[in-house]
Amino acid sequence: MFSRNGNKFNFPNFFTKNWPRSQLDGELFIGRGKFSQTLSAVKKNIPITTEWQNLKYLVFDAPGLE
Repeated sequence: MFSRNGNKFNFPNFFTKNWPRSQLDGELFIGRGKFSQTLSAVKKNIPITTEWQNLKYLVFDAPGLE
């Protein structure tokens, strides 16, 4: 998982469980007005599971899926 600037996100394995293998385009989101909380969770080198349990990945596009 990478940011639009190419920065890699470290995430717990459960977060992408059952995702398709193809590329997805979207946004990590906790809730309105919680951007700093989202940023704090995704910028850690060692992800904290409880923080990632609050995150959702909102898919905008799935170019590899048919």
